[in-house]
Order: sequence, then structure tokens, then C-alpha cells
Amino acid sequence: MIEGLSIDPFDSNHWLYGTGLTLMGGHDLLNWDTMHNVTLSVLATGIEETSVQGLIAPPVGGPLLSVVGDDGGFLHSSLDNAPATAFKTPSYGTTTYVESSWNISLHSDLLNIYV
Repeated sequence: MIEGLSIDPFDSNHWLYGTGLTLMGGHDLLNWDTMHNVTLSVLATGIEETSVQGLIAPPVGGPLLSVVGDDGGFLHSSLDNAPATAFKTPSYGTTTYVESSWNISLHSDLLNIYV
């Protein structure tokens, strides 16, 4: 399945297509005119296609919890650095929703579940 196909307007040899899983493409598109063959490679090094489904933070002194497509979600203890790992327990592929009814005594127990 192709979600999008793009040709670089400044370099006709450079092309990309997205699959929903990754970005594929190459740097030899003009070969198609003569050899009917192009090189296909993953060109998404360092890119993760996902979508943020929800964000929530406790009202006092807490970190941010994010839930995202494909990776479950993350506990952000700092907004300056990316989390090292996704949620471990429970583990979900895609988490679609997050809500709360904060009770400060439960706050630390909740955070221990997700790290």
C-alpha cells in the first residue's frame, strides 16, 4: 500500500513513497526511462511515523504521559529529552486514549506501572 509518492522538484532522480510503516525511495528514478529498473531502499533512518492520540499530566509536579499509535505511549520525565523506552506494563501496540481522575496518593503507583 502506498500512502504518498513524491519526486524531489530539485532532483528528478530522488523519489520517496510512504507505506504507513516507513519511507522508501531511491536516487535513480531517471533509470526508469531506459532500464525500467530503479533501486529501492528504506530512506527513513531516524524517522518514526506515528500519531499522538492523547496527552495528560497530573495537576501538580508530575511528568507528561503520551499515548501514540504503533508504540503504545511514553512517560516523559523531562520535556528536554526523549524517553528511552515506551510503556512496558501494560504493553500496547497502539494506545488510543488516556484519561485521569488524579489522586496524589495514587500518583506514584501509577507512574511505577508505566516504567
